Amino acid sequence: GIMEGLTAGVDLCYVGGSIRESESSAGNSDLSGYELRNTLSLQTWYLSYGVQYTLMDQDLAYTAGLVYSGAAGLDASDNLTLTSNATTTALAHSERSAMKIPQRVGFGLAAKTSRFRAGIDYEWQNWADVKFTSARAGTRNSSRYSFGVEYFMPRTDAQISPVSYRAGANYRSSYLEVGSATVNAFALTIGMGIPLRGVTLSVSVEYGEEGTLDNGLVRNRYGMF
Repeated sequence: GIMEGLTAGVDLCYVGGSIRESESSAGNSDLSGYELRNTLSLQTWYLSYGVQYTLMDQDLAYTAGLVYSGAAGLDASDNLTLTSNATTTALAHSERSAMKIPQRVGFGLAAKTSRFRAGIDYEWQNWADVKFTSARAGTRNSSRYSFGVEYFMPRTDAQISPVSYRAGANYRSSYLEVGSATVNAFALTIGMGIPLRGVTLSVSVEYGEEGTLDNGLVRNRYGMF
Protein backbone atom coordinates (compact mmCIF):
# COMPACT_ATOMS: atom_id res chain seq x y z
CA GLY A 1 0.00 0.00 0.00
CA ILE A 2 1.12 3.60 -0.62
CA MET A 3 -0.24 4.70 2.76
CA GLU A 4 -2.57 3.20 5.31
CA GLY A 5 -5.82 2.28 3.59
CA LEU A 6 -4.62 3.32 0.12
CA THR A 7 -3.46 0.86 -2.54
CA ALA A 8 -2.72 1.20 -6.24
CA GLY A 9 -1.82 -1.20 -9.01
CA VAL A 10 -1.10 -1.58 -12.70
CA ASP A 11 -2.11 -4.53 -14.91
CA LEU A 12 -0.31 -5.37 -18.13
CA CYS A 13 -2.96 -6.87 -20.41
CA TYR A 14 -2.67 -8.77 -23.66
CA VAL A 15 -5.48 -9.31 -26.16
CA GLY A 16 -5.02 -11.53 -29.17
CA GLY A 17 -6.82 -13.91 -31.46
CA SER A 18 -7.90 -14.59 -35.01
CA ILE A 19 -11.09 -14.56 -37.08
CA ARG A 20 -11.35 -16.95 -40.03
CA GLU A 21 -13.68 -16.48 -43.00
CA SER A 22 -13.91 -18.92 -45.88
CA GLU A 23 -15.68 -19.42 -49.19
CA SER A 24 -15.69 -22.77 -50.99
CA SER A 25 -17.06 -24.53 -54.03
CA ALA A 26 -17.29 -28.26 -54.71
CA GLY A 27 -16.54 -27.70 -58.41
CA ASN A 28 -17.86 -29.50 -61.46
CA SER A 29 -16.59 -31.03 -64.72
CA ASP A 30 -15.53 -27.63 -66.05
CA LEU A 31 -14.13 -26.04 -62.87
CA SER A 32 -12.18 -27.62 -60.05
CA GLY A 33 -13.25 -27.06 -56.46
CA TYR A 34 -11.60 -24.39 -54.35
CA GLU A 35 -11.53 -22.82 -50.91
CA LEU A 36 -10.81 -19.13 -50.41
CA ARG A 37 -9.84 -18.35 -46.80
CA ASN A 38 -8.99 -15.12 -45.03
CA THR A 39 -7.49 -15.09 -41.53
CA LEU A 40 -7.71 -11.82 -39.63
CA SER A 41 -5.14 -11.80 -36.80
CA LEU A 42 -5.42 -9.23 -34.00
CA GLN A 43 -3.23 -8.46 -31.01
CA THR A 44 -2.18 -5.68 -28.66
CA TRP A 45 -0.77 -4.91 -25.22
CA TYR A 46 -2.18 -2.21 -22.95
CA LEU A 47 -2.07 -1.01 -19.34
CA SER A 48 -4.94 -0.85 -16.86
CA TYR A 49 -4.60 1.25 -13.69
CA GLY A 50 -6.44 1.01 -10.39
CA VAL A 51 -6.52 2.78 -7.04
CA GLN A 52 -8.48 1.89 -3.91
CA TYR A 53 -8.94 3.53 -0.53
CA THR A 54 -10.46 1.92 2.59
CA LEU A 55 -11.53 3.86 5.67
CA MET A 56 -12.15 1.98 8.92
CA ASP A 57 -14.67 3.22 11.49
CA GLN A 58 -14.78 0.68 14.33
CA ASP A 59 -16.66 -2.34 12.87
CA LEU A 60 -17.57 -0.54 9.63
CA ALA A 61 -15.30 -0.36 6.59
CA TYR A 62 -15.87 2.01 3.66
CA THR A 63 -14.07 1.39 0.36
CA ALA A 64 -13.87 3.46 -2.81
CA GLY A 65 -12.10 2.36 -5.97
CA LEU A 66 -11.28 3.68 -9.43
CA VAL A 67 -10.01 1.88 -12.54
CA TYR A 68 -8.87 3.32 -15.86
CA SER A 69 -7.44 2.04 -19.13
CA GLY A 70 -6.78 4.13 -22.21
CA ALA A 71 -7.76 3.28 -25.77
CA ALA A 72 -5.38 0.84 -27.45
CA GLY A 73 -4.99 0.18 -31.15
CA LEU A 74 -5.14 -3.43 -32.29
CA ASP A 75 -2.41 -4.64 -34.63
CA ALA A 76 -4.43 -6.35 -37.35
CA SER A 77 -3.37 -8.27 -40.44
CA ASP A 78 -5.19 -10.17 -43.18
CA ASN A 79 -3.82 -13.36 -44.72
CA LEU A 80 -5.71 -14.50 -47.83
CA THR A 81 -5.09 -17.98 -49.28
CA LEU A 82 -6.56 -20.05 -52.11
CA THR A 83 -6.65 -23.85 -51.98
CA SER A 84 -7.39 -25.77 -55.19
CA ASN A 85 -6.35 -29.25 -56.37
CA ALA A 86 -4.68 -29.86 -52.96
CA THR A 87 -2.42 -26.83 -53.51
CA THR A 88 -2.54 -23.76 -51.24
CA THR A 89 -1.38 -20.41 -52.58
CA ALA A 90 -0.93 -17.22 -50.55
CA LEU A 91 -2.75 -14.42 -52.38
CA ALA A 92 -2.25 -11.41 -50.13
CA HIS A 93 -0.98 -10.23 -46.77
CA SER A 94 -1.96 -6.76 -45.59
CA GLU A 95 -1.72 -4.77 -42.37
CA ARG A 96 -4.48 -2.59 -40.97
CA SER A 97 -4.86 -0.63 -37.73
CA ALA A 98 -8.44 0.66 -37.85
CA MET A 99 -9.61 -1.50 -34.94
CA LYS A 100 -9.02 -0.64 -31.29
CA ILE A 101 -9.97 -1.37 -27.69
CA PRO A 102 -12.00 1.50 -26.22
CA GLN A 103 -11.07 3.72 -23.32
CA ARG A 104 -12.57 2.47 -20.02
CA VAL A 105 -13.34 4.22 -16.72
CA GLY A 106 -14.97 2.62 -13.70
CA PHE A 107 -15.52 3.32 -10.04
CA GLY A 108 -17.13 1.59 -7.09
CA LEU A 109 -18.24 2.17 -3.52
CA ALA A 110 -18.65 -0.46 -0.82
CA ALA A 111 -19.42 -0.72 2.88
CA LYS A 112 -19.23 -3.75 5.14
CA THR A 113 -19.48 -4.91 8.71
CA SER A 114 -19.06 -8.38 10.18
CA ARG A 115 -22.68 -9.23 9.21
CA PHE A 116 -23.51 -7.02 6.25
CA ARG A 117 -21.91 -5.70 3.08
CA ALA A 118 -23.10 -3.73 0.08
CA GLY A 119 -21.51 -2.33 -3.03
CA ILE A 120 -22.26 -0.36 -6.18
CA ASP A 121 -20.17 -0.21 -9.37
CA TYR A 122 -20.27 1.87 -12.53
CA GLU A 123 -18.27 1.35 -15.72
CA TRP A 124 -18.15 3.49 -18.88
CA GLN A 125 -16.49 2.61 -22.20
CA ASN A 126 -15.88 4.94 -25.13
CA TRP A 127 -17.20 2.71 -27.90
CA ALA A 128 -18.40 5.71 -29.94
CA ASP A 129 -14.83 6.11 -31.22
CA VAL A 130 -14.73 2.46 -32.40
CA LYS A 131 -16.24 2.04 -35.85
CA PHE A 132 -17.37 -1.23 -37.43
CA THR A 133 -17.66 -1.94 -41.14
CA SER A 134 -21.34 -2.95 -40.88
CA ALA A 135 -23.66 -0.46 -42.61
CA ARG A 136 -26.58 -1.43 -40.35
CA ALA A 137 -24.99 -1.48 -36.89
CA GLY A 138 -23.32 1.48 -35.26
CA THR A 139 -21.59 2.07 -31.96
CA ARG A 140 -22.22 4.31 -28.96
CA ASN A 141 -20.67 4.70 -25.52
CA SER A 142 -21.64 1.87 -23.17
CA SER A 143 -22.42 1.92 -19.45
CA ARG A 144 -22.86 -0.75 -16.79
CA TYR A 145 -24.44 -0.27 -13.34
CA SER A 146 -24.24 -2.99 -10.67
CA PHE A 147 -25.52 -3.17 -7.11
CA GLY A 148 -25.34 -5.97 -4.56
CA VAL A 149 -25.98 -6.64 -0.87
CA GLU A 150 -25.22 -9.60 1.39
CA TYR A 151 -26.42 -10.29 4.93
CA PHE A 152 -24.89 -12.87 7.28
CA MET A 153 -27.11 -14.57 9.84
CA PRO A 154 -25.82 -14.96 13.40
CA ARG A 155 -23.53 -17.99 13.53
CA THR A 156 -24.36 -20.92 15.80
CA ASP A 157 -21.72 -22.83 17.75
CA ALA A 158 -22.00 -25.78 15.33
CA GLN A 159 -21.35 -23.62 12.24
CA ILE A 160 -17.91 -22.80 10.87
CA SER A 161 -19.42 -20.14 8.58
CA PRO A 162 -22.76 -18.32 8.86
CA VAL A 163 -25.67 -18.63 6.43
CA SER A 164 -25.79 -15.61 4.10
CA TYR A 165 -28.49 -14.07 1.94
CA ARG A 166 -27.63 -12.13 -1.23
CA ALA A 167 -29.40 -9.90 -3.73
CA GLY A 168 -28.15 -7.95 -6.69
CA ALA A 169 -29.10 -6.11 -9.85
CA ASN A 170 -27.29 -4.85 -12.93
CA TYR A 171 -28.16 -2.80 -15.98
CA ARG A 172 -26.09 -2.57 -19.17
CA SER A 173 -26.46 -0.19 -22.08
CA SER A 174 -24.72 -1.98 -24.93
CA TYR A 175 -22.29 -0.40 -27.34
CA LEU A 176 -24.41 -1.63 -30.27
CA GLU A 177 -26.93 0.60 -32.00
CA VAL A 178 -29.02 -0.77 -34.87
CA GLY A 179 -30.70 2.09 -36.67
CA SER A 180 -32.47 4.02 -33.91
CA ALA A 181 -32.72 0.93 -31.67
CA THR A 182 -30.41 0.44 -28.69
CA VAL A 183 -29.58 -2.99 -27.30
CA ASN A 184 -29.72 -2.98 -23.48
CA ALA A 185 -29.95 -5.61 -20.75
CA PHE A 186 -30.79 -5.96 -17.07
CA ALA A 187 -30.76 -8.78 -14.52
CA LEU A 188 -31.98 -9.40 -10.96
CA THR A 189 -30.41 -12.04 -8.72
CA ILE A 190 -31.23 -13.47 -5.30
CA GLY A 191 -29.37 -16.24 -3.53
CA MET A 192 -27.91 -17.64 -0.37
CA GLY A 193 -24.76 -19.28 0.92
CA ILE A 194 -25.18 -22.44 3.00
CA PRO A 195 -22.20 -23.75 5.01
CA LEU A 196 -21.66 -27.52 4.66
CA ARG A 197 -18.74 -29.16 6.50
CA GLY A 198 -16.06 -26.64 5.69
CA VAL A 199 -17.41 -25.52 2.32
CA THR A 200 -20.16 -23.10 1.36
CA LEU A 201 -22.89 -24.12 -1.08
CA SER A 202 -24.00 -21.09 -3.14
CA VAL A 203 -27.56 -21.18 -4.51
CA SER A 204 -28.99 -18.38 -6.65
CA VAL A 205 -31.81 -17.54 -9.02
CA GLU A 206 -31.49 -14.93 -11.78
CA TYR A 207 -34.03 -13.32 -14.04
CA GLY A 208 -32.97 -11.06 -16.89
CA GLU A 209 -33.91 -9.43 -20.14
CA GLU A 210 -31.69 -8.41 -23.05
CA GLY A 211 -32.32 -7.02 -26.49
CA THR A 212 -35.27 -5.18 -28.03
CA LEU A 213 -38.11 -5.78 -30.47
CA ASP A 214 -37.49 -2.46 -32.25
CA ASN A 215 -36.23 -2.52 -35.87
CA GLY A 216 -36.96 -6.23 -36.20
CA LEU A 217 -34.47 -7.25 -33.50
CA VAL A 218 -34.83 -9.95 -30.85
CA ARG A 219 -35.57 -9.62 -27.14
CA ASN A 220 -34.56 -12.48 -24.87
CA ARG A 221 -36.03 -13.07 -21.40
CA TYR A 222 -34.39 -15.74 -19.30
CA GLY A 223 -34.25 -17.34 -15.89
CA MET A 224 -31.29 -19.23 -14.42
CA PHE A 225 -30.88 -21.33 -11.30
